[in-house]
Amino acid sequence: MIVRKSSVVPKYTRWMSRLTFMTGVAIASNSFAQDMTYVAPDVNIFESPAQVFEIPGAGDYIGPEEIKKYNFNNINDILRNTTGVYSREEDGLGIFPNISIRGVNTLRSAQVNIMEDEINIMPAPYSAPDAYYFPITGKMHAVEILKGTSQYRYGPHSTGGAMNFVTTPIDFGQRYYGSVSYGSGNDVITHDYFNYGISGNYGALALLGEMYYRNSDGNGKEFNINPPTSSQHRKGYDSDELGGINHIALWLKLLWQLPTTRNITLEVKASYNDMNYNEGYAGLTTADFNTNPDQTYVAYQLDEMNTEQQTYYAKLRAELTSNITNNLTVGYNRYTRDWFKLADANGDSLTSIMSKAGSAASLNIVKGLAAGTIRYVNNDRQYGSYILNNETEFNFNTDYFGKNIKHNLKVGYGYHYDYINRDQQRHTFTQAVGGALTATGVTFKDDRHEKAKGHIGYIEESATINNFVVSLLVGNLNMLTNYRDKIAAQGSTSNMHETLYAFAPGGGLVYNHDDNWQWFGGVYKGFNLPGPSSARDDGSPVEKETSIAKEIGVRYSFSNILYILDRPYRL
Repeated sequence: MIVRKSSVVPKYTRWMSRLTFMTGVAIASNSFAQDMTYVAPDVNIFESPAQVFEIPGAGDYIGPEEIKKYNFNNINDILRNTTGVYSREEDGLGIFPNISIRGVNTLRSAQVNIMEDEINIMPAPYSAPDAYYFPITGKMHAVEILKGTSQYRYGPHSTGGAMNFVTTPIDFGQRYYGSVSYGSGNDVITHDYFNYGISGNYGALALLGEMYYRNSDGNGKEFNINPPTSSQHRKGYDSDELGGINHIALWLKLLWQLPTTRNITLEVKASYNDMNYNEGYAGLTTADFNTNPDQTYVAYQLDEMNTEQQTYYAKLRAELTSNITNNLTVGYNRYTRDWFKLADANGDSLTSIMSKAGSAASLNIVKGLAAGTIRYVNNDRQYGSYILNNETEFNFNTDYFGKNIKHNLKVGYGYHYDYINRDQQRHTFTQAVGGALTATGVTFKDDRHEKAKGHIGYIEESATINNFVVSLLVGNLNMLTNYRDKIAAQGSTSNMHETLYAFAPGGGLVYNHDDNWQWFGGVYKGFNLPGPSSARDDGSPVEKETSIAKEIGVRYSFSNILYILDRPYRL
């Protein structure tokens, strides 16, 4: 058996020199009196870490050993030794990474399918894939990455690749895990979970409870002028808390294996995620950055993001016969965020103020060196998504010209509906010299609604003939989008809808030369779908971005270590 071992190590010294205290207690799992082996509902892309050696393309598996060994909480640290994957920091903490696979746009990871337990976890992947959200890396069990032709089953963006974050698995044993770390900036991170299982005439039941908590005073920044306590603060904080974060997340999983002759298992998950982050979006002038890169202007004193997420899913895996298995998944994801941040000063946008040709008078207001009017924008968003997926898997053999062919056929259907509501106001303040604020009024800025509905069907066949494995897939997506202002009437220029279609064939070939050498290749058609704001009612269809990707490679493994020597290229 080939086991994939990643060599993920930190390549640079992070701003946080961390002192970590780890405590882990593993209670041996009991062997319940069950006649059949437990098979979990699908939460992984790979059936095992070894499967990266079997797919007709490039993939990577980063397991719990690497994540826990280095106490990774920043996804950018994990991805640094993964070839073909690029990440760009935005906040220094990995909260909002910008990830690209195979050269697609990095902006907020919008063109990479981000999944959790093989379910799209982004707040609205069809309507608003560039939302400020990313799964909590520090509590993950493993990270699976599909690059290029190996990820054509996953959408709605299939040009670059897919990432699946595997949460702590649940089983019928008993175990406990706990960790606490402390670092500079009073950064405290705790991650704990327990798993308990029982069995009886009702079958087997298991419960998994998990908690992740992080609290930090900040990242070492300080205001150029400390805000006075007399200011009318929406949420006041001083330099000691600038860039600070308070993050708590709770998970609960329930697993039931029915006492039936055939293997039938049901897994239910509920999670809650709440974050408060004292950070804005603007920066410094070049001159001020060169003088002190850790300073922040006093006018940013009310910059703050608050987010809340609730996720629920149920997965039912049923072994219908010895050769037919059905997997049904239903899920709901709700995410809200309110980002209150500085928008302009004295009528000038921050972009113009920070430019070389910017107004010195407006810049002095932002710095608190002169009195003036400043405005904050309240970027309030509500996201929601509903998911229904069903996949039936058939395993059978046929004979063709005396050759035994082993088939694995998957037939699937998926329905996805998601939306985003934008509700924004401008809050006006007068700021005195030194940064004291006085609120003067609130005005309406923006109020929009975008939604998308998608149906996807696919057929995937994998046939094994001697040392060859041939994979073919045909998928078809139908999506309806709608964009409108809440105050607009149907049919106006600000209330638009559009229907899009995407046909996505693909295939690959794997040749197993021996237990060590393997050659593979693949080709597929990819696409990136436009959002609802691109819709229009002039009778012309909205064009999607399409791509044709090809990949060839060779793999070699020995002593339980896998080396991937693939050289992909894209047309």
